[in-house]
Amino acid sequence: MTFGNAPAPASECISLRSTNSTNFLRINNMFHILKNCLLLILLNIHWATYAEVTLDGTLGPALDLKGPRFVIEANLGKQVGNNLFHSFQRFNLNSQQAAIFNGPDTINHLISRVTGGESSYIDGTLYSTMPNADMYFINPAGILFGPNARLNIPGSLHVSTADYLRLGEEGRFDATHPERSLLKVAPPSAFGFLDDSPAAISKHHSFLDVPKGKTLSLIGGDLTLQDGLVTLNETTELTSFIRARDGQINLVSVASPGEVPIDPEKMPDNAFERFGTILIEDTTTDTDYETLHKRRIGNVYASGAGGGKVYIIGGQIILNNAYIFADTLGEQDGQGITVKATDKLELAQGARLTTQVVYNSSFEKTTGKAGNITIEAGRIILTEGSQIDSTSQYETDGAAGNITVSAQDAIEMSGFVFTELSPGKWELIKSGIVSTTATPGNGGQVTISTPTLTMTDNAVIRADTQNSGDAGHISITVDTVTLTEGAQIKSSSGQQNISTETGRGGTLTINAKQRILIAGDNSALLTNAFTNSEGGTIKVSAPNVEIRDNGTIQAGTRGDGNGGYILLNVDTLYLEQGGFITTDTANGSGRAGNIQIKAHQTISVAEPNSEAQGNLLTKTMGAGEGGKIDIETPLLTLYQQGIITSQSTGLGNAGTISIKATELSLRDSAITTQSEQSGGGDISVEENNQLSLVNSKISAKAQGIEAYHHGGNLTIKHPWLFTLDNSELRADAQRGNGGNINIKAAQIRPLGNNVIDASSQFGLNGRLFLNDIDISETVIPLSIKYLAAEKLLPTRCAARSGTNLSSFIVTGPEILPESPHALSVHIPSQLLNRSPNFSLAGVGQL
Repeated sequence: MTFGNAPAPASECISLRSTNSTNFLRINNMFHILKNCLLLILLNIHWATYAEVTLDGTLGPALDLKGPRFVIEANLGKQVGNNLFHSFQRFNLNSQQAAIFNGPDTINHLISRVTGGESSYIDGTLYSTMPNADMYFINPAGILFGPNARLNIPGSLHVSTADYLRLGEEGRFDATHPERSLLKVAPPSAFGFLDDSPAAISKHHSFLDVPKGKTLSLIGGDLTLQDGLVTLNETTELTSFIRARDGQINLVSVASPGEVPIDPEKMPDNAFERFGTILIEDTTTDTDYETLHKRRIGNVYASGAGGGKVYIIGGQIILNNAYIFADTLGEQDGQGITVKATDKLELAQGARLTTQVVYNSSFEKTTGKAGNITIEAGRIILTEGSQIDSTSQYETDGAAGNITVSAQDAIEMSGFVFTELSPGKWELIKSGIVSTTATPGNGGQVTISTPTLTMTDNAVIRADTQNSGDAGHISITVDTVTLTEGAQIKSSSGQQNISTETGRGGTLTINAKQRILIAGDNSALLTNAFTNSEGGTIKVSAPNVEIRDNGTIQAGTRGDGNGGYILLNVDTLYLEQGGFITTDTANGSGRAGNIQIKAHQTISVAEPNSEAQGNLLTKTMGAGEGGKIDIETPLLTLYQQGIITSQSTGLGNAGTISIKATELSLRDSAITTQSEQSGGGDISVEENNQLSLVNSKISAKAQGIEAYHHGGNLTIKHPWLFTLDNSELRADAQRGNGGNINIKAAQIRPLGNNVIDASSQFGLNGRLFLNDIDISETVIPLSIKYLAAEKLLPTRCAARSGTNLSSFIVTGPEILPESPHALSVHIPSQLLNRSPNFSLAGVGQL
């Protein structure tokens, strides 16, 4: 690509502008930018007059070269094998100037150093006529690229403020101590730094572009890349960048002695004690389609037929409104992006790290897989619509890449931005980590590990599929997870406006050592299927899970596919203040997914979500059956209208509910299966100690209009004490038969007015079973005296009062209860106890 002249840098120095959003630069970043702006202005003033290229005489003659075309012949340096060395006292290029390096075609490495102790300002063109030569340029005093800096070289470019360049194992080309140099035929192997404050490298609105498949490296102290829209000619405006199409870009900032290999990925973990700051910023503020089209290349660009590689390492790495692209445009797989920040990685103002599969008309096919993204940092912060993204876009066939993110301290995500994706089409871009596929290719895997994951204000982690490819899996290992203000983690399949077959939803797995909090409207863990595909599975393991304020865990399907499963393994689970867990299906034949919860200590359920109509529920609105709910816990407490329910509003039967608990307490709450057009689901409650219902109900009701729409069966097993206080047990039906109610309890204590109903309006009534009673520890010896009923009964029984009260008939040992309010189920078959505590409706057999 050919570029015209760009404006002078002094008129384009970055400003600290105000925005409508929160401040995106922290104080240390502001200082860093101001420092570089001042340096840029001073350098422009200085080198506008004193631009020069001067040889220092250590390898050839000491000579001041004449410009504006500084021709640097091979005989002005020293050739050793395929290496050509040059040594400069000063090296500066103004706009419209060029440094032209000539030499034999056999040269593979063109190596230059600056020894005079002054930083280099390059605002012209670096040019090489050697067709096979990579260029190495080191200046320990600092390097600044101005807005007119250009490259015209056939090979790679490696720029560094290192003190020396190592050659193989023993060679050395030293810029700080030239006398220590030992020139060898071996190729360059590493950049060496001798002190704690290496000089900076800055790039201001310049275009640094190496040929396809080559490498561009900036390796030094602090690195600053300041970009923005630049007018190239009367008709062209484009954002400035560094580019290595199908190649590799290396950005390394160090702040202590050590060596950086030519390929930084080979650097040992302990090579440096400290690393420096890398700041990449674009001053463009508009987010309309026309502006984004001008920014299509981004600020750091390694995309191509196979997608190049980007490797970045520093202490603090900050991207403000900056784009880093390593996209796949053709048939080869992408090579990916690796970022290592020992202190912090911060993406703000819509910054992006992407390895996408993107359609490009220049390539016949786009079948390559997107490159993987690997990030390691102390802390990771994503704000204001910033994203880490590996996706496959429409009109391509490649799969999305994998994203692996690790932070030693914390990961924080928040905020969003509105962006015009095409003329007149705006979209809400949320901060987060995204691996999606809109193609037949599969979604990538997202793996996250950190002590603390905090997501708020619509932040998102996604691994979706919108085509026939399967969604990727999400695996999160943390101490704590907090999702608030609409933040979501999801692996879904399909879109709400797509009716074609799509791939399956992925699996979402969270393993937390301490706590998971999901709070606020739309805050959620999701694996939804919007078409005929299978929904994904959600697996959660944590000591404490709290879902409140309309937060949710949801696995649903909107087509003929089955809903996903939800599996929770916790110590404590709190579903309160509108928090809910649900699997559902709508408008199709798929069944709702199952919910399985194992809590080692307690489950607390209260204040249901009004829209979802429950706290813990499965629901089917189509032909598929409702999902199963399985709960196992020592203590299950429902209060303040808490609801556990399996519902059917369609043709499918309601699902079943199975509860195993040591103690189960309901106060003003309900456990239900209910159907509007089908049969009811069964409910099984297995207790080892106490079961208490106060102003509550357990119901397996069926309202279907067909004769085979029977009420569900209700089974209560083995509670030592079963207390009913103004409560209901129901297994009734409308057209079908009533369900059976089977109670196996050591003691039943009725208080207030209670209802047991297994009736059917048009079918056969169900049956109530009270059997297999263990009386070994509940026998009460009979008194040798007759009982005086008028003294024992504060309320006259039906026989005395003459009123027509309901009856309750029980078989058992031949004793009376100690009082009507402590009724034992052990009543002889010959005796009839009439009690105001029960109303039996339509029980076919007792």
